[in-house]
Amino acid sequence: WYQRRVRGDAKKGILSLCERGLIPPAAELTLEPSPIKHKSAPLHVQSVNSVALEKIADARELEHTMVGVQLDISVHEQEMPLVPYPKSQLSSHVSAHGPRVITANVPTRGKSDASTFKMGNTPLSQIHSQITPHPPPVGPPQTPALGMSKSGKFTIQGGRTVCENSDFEDYRKDYAAHWSSILPCLQELELVLTQFAIPVAIVDGENLVRLALKYKMNIRPTVAELINCCTNHVSILTLMQTPGQIYKGPQGYDLAAAKIQATFRMYLDRSKYLIYRQSKQAAGVIAMNWIMVMKMTTIRSRLKTSRALYLMKYRERLKELKNNWPTMQQRKRVIIHIPSRGYSQGIRDSLVDYHNLQNSQMGRICDVNDPNVEVIYVSPIDLDNDMQQYYQKLLGMGVTSDGENVAETESKVKFIVPDHLDAFPGLNFCLSTILLYSAQTLKRLKRLIAGKDAYIVPGLMHRDDMELSEVLNVPVVAAEPDVVHLYSTKSGAKRIFANANVAVPPSEFDIYTEEQLFELLASLIAGNLGVTRWVFKIDSEFDGRGTAYCDITNFLNCHKWALKQAERYGSKWSKRWAQEPTTIKIYSELPEIIYNHLKIVNTTLFPSVDKFLVAFTKSGGVIEACPPSDDVTCITVDMFIAPTGEVEIKNTGDQIRATEFQTWALSSPQTSISLIVSTRTAYLWQMLVTREVLLDTSRLGTLPLSILLQTTRRCGLLI
Repeated sequence: WYQRRVRGDAKKGILSLCERGLIPPAAELTLEPSPIKHKSAPLHVQSVNSVALEKIADARELEHTMVGVQLDISVHEQEMPLVPYPKSQLSSHVSAHGPRVITANVPTRGKSDASTFKMGNTPLSQIHSQITPHPPPVGPPQTPALGMSKSGKFTIQGGRTVCENSDFEDYRKDYAAHWSSILPCLQELELVLTQFAIPVAIVDGENLVRLALKYKMNIRPTVAELINCCTNHVSILTLMQTPGQIYKGPQGYDLAAAKIQATFRMYLDRSKYLIYRQSKQAAGVIAMNWIMVMKMTTIRSRLKTSRALYLMKYRERLKELKNNWPTMQQRKRVIIHIPSRGYSQGIRDSLVDYHNLQNSQMGRICDVNDPNVEVIYVSPIDLDNDMQQYYQKLLGMGVTSDGENVAETESKVKFIVPDHLDAFPGLNFCLSTILLYSAQTLKRLKRLIAGKDAYIVPGLMHRDDMELSEVLNVPVVAAEPDVVHLYSTKSGAKRIFANANVAVPPSEFDIYTEEQLFELLASLIAGNLGVTRWVFKIDSEFDGRGTAYCDITNFLNCHKWALKQAERYGSKWSKRWAQEPTTIKIYSELPEIIYNHLKIVNTTLFPSVDKFLVAFTKSGGVIEACPPSDDVTCITVDMFIAPTGEVEIKNTGDQIRATEFQTWALSSPQTSISLIVSTRTAYLWQMLVTREVLLDTSRLGTLPLSILLQTTRRCGLLI
């Protein structure tokens, strides 16, 4: 049985044994006789028609690539009329375009049958005898689009290739070897032209072949490359770029519907996104503002706590200074002069030469004439060595009564300039603030006052002065900042004068609205019909900067009528009910008079009446009568109120006026009036002491509370 089985397997052949695994793959087999037989290749006679040889060679070359295609090279007149090439053009054409294909019925769009070539076993001599020239077949009547010259170009009309044209037939025959690569590119081009409803396109066959060979490896060409294969690509691109052209094709309705839907969906999504983005941004802004508010609240709370602590420490040091003041005047001590003017930020910004204004208090260094006093002067400007030596020599000229020499006097004065003096350009920080930010200068001050009795004499008190007192651990000889700023205003001074029963001109203060301004002014005019000029002063300003005046009675139409009313009521005119009709009538005329005839002293700071009134109502102000005299004397009184309450008049002087309401200098001592100054000011000192106001106005220009006493023969003392 086994032998019969082996003989049966052997009869099936060596291939069957290998496939069944009976013979291992590593076995070396030799087949005898060999299945491949060698035979010499036939040589053809040169006289045979070269065109026929070319057709046979091309057909055989296509046999291995055109799977499932039946080839037949037999010549039939009814199927394939041949037009032979002239012999002079044959060699050049073959070399330039490659082998020519006899026929290839390539399936067009809508057909699925394979291309067919018919090839028989006809001998070469018979093929040569059958190749005879025939006239080209007459095609259907051609339209202008179809009438193209035979130059490798063909036409695509309405998105479909015109196959009935002889140019296309010749082109298809010429490039039959590459038709499998050309056809996909041609179909892509037809699809693009169909989508954009291009009526006519003239295709350059050679460009199409190059494109097909370039993208032979299944890579789709771009639309621009396909359009460049057309000779009229400029007009095609122009038509394609026409808005809405793509919707004119066969799928135009579908594309338009898809575009509308996509655009509407985009609009809805975009609207939702914008709302979301706006909400997100708003949430971010709210969150950031809330964080900033919380941080600012925390910082304000810390500042409030620290300032309350500084104020408490300030009061403790001032109380200690009050107890030790009598003995301190007998011992060696150091006075730290900080000529700072702690005006509000708005006033400091409006000052042009703010630091030089602070340095006008250089006269403070004269305290060195006391043998027990050393002076440290903090300068708001940079003093060079020459300037310091000048002031030291100037002090040395006045030798003290106990024979103290000049060298000792000069050594007791030290000038200190903050190291961050120029670190804040344009901000107009007061000297106390700049000194507080100058760490090296503070260390130097601590070394200079170490182990010595010392205190600070400021200018116009600022909150940073209390912090400096805490940093240097020395007391400040001045009232609290809030108290100083309250009684340094025009309205604050009016309160002190009113409580001291000092004679003042008819006036009103603490005015913060225009309506209040006109009402009080009308009441003042009705009660003082003999006063011609009324002066308006802003509370926070100084040196006539916030002053304006108006001669109201010269422009008041009802003035004569008001005088008759006052004469009519006689002694009863001082009653409110008697003045009420006149007040109402004056009130109706005041706005026009004020806006048209108010004269401002400092027109650079307040160029118009509107801006002056805005500043007046914002900071508050005073209205007072101007003395009806051309001879007005203004007196400045400098005084010192010690921590123990003792009052000392340091200096009096007559003001030298630059203008009617601006002071240029002082002439000291004053000679305009006599003992009336000391008797009248005694009441003021008592009121200031009761309000815990410490003043040291003996330094020229250092006016925490500047008191101007104006006198005339009629009105007495005026502010």
